[in-house]
Parts: sequence; structure tokens; C-alpha cells
Amino acid sequence: MADDGFNGSTLTFDSSPVGDKLRSISTSEDGGDVNITGSGHSVGLSIDAIPKLEITATVVGVASQARGDTGAIAVAWNDGTSDDGGGHTFRISKREVSGDMDGELITSLTFVPTAEAA
Repeated sequence: MADDGFNGSTLTFDSSPVGDKLRSISTSEDGGDVNITGSGHSVGLSIDAIPKLEITATVVGVASQARGDTGAIAVAWNDGTSDDGGGHTFRISKREVSGDMDGELITSLTFVPTAEAA
């Protein structure tokens, strides 16, 4: 029986593991729509826009990665599948550190493709 659980999944950025305790990873592609409606159309028409790829990771503790860092990214899911973000170089566009009383510190990192070389 396949293991579809998250535990054991890993995220590597710029050849280094992201955090000691990975809490979550999410990947999303959202391109929205491009309006191509002409003056003679009776309904709005659209086509799919170029997708926007984003990978977000949450780790326990304060991660060493900083906003603006660039590098290759690799997600190895615990079910044996993987994702390299299409082979693009990624940049950390957002870094958020948070914590709650009697809780742990959490770092959330958002990665987006960039034209910069790794």
C-alpha cells in the first residue's frame, strides 16, 4: 500500500535542506485569465494566462534562508514523486517568522521563479 503521508517529504533550496523540521510544503500554479473580449462579442471571452508558479514552505524554528536568496529548488514528496519547479532558478520573495505564546517559532518561505542565475 502506498504511503500518501507528508512526513518524510523534503525541500532542498540552493543545495541545502530548508529547515531542520519541515512542517508543510505547498506548490501552486495560478495564471488567471486574459480578457480577449471584442466589441462585437455578447459575452466576455478569455484565455489562460501564463501561469505563476509559487512554492511555499513552513519550518519549525528560524530558517537560515533570507529574502532575495536564489537557487535551484527540489521537493521530494514522501510518496516517491518529486518537483523541481520546472528546472527554473528560484528566489525567496517572502520570509516570515512568527510565534505564539507557549509555542514554537515558525518560518514561512515563499519561492518564485526568477531570471537570475543560481
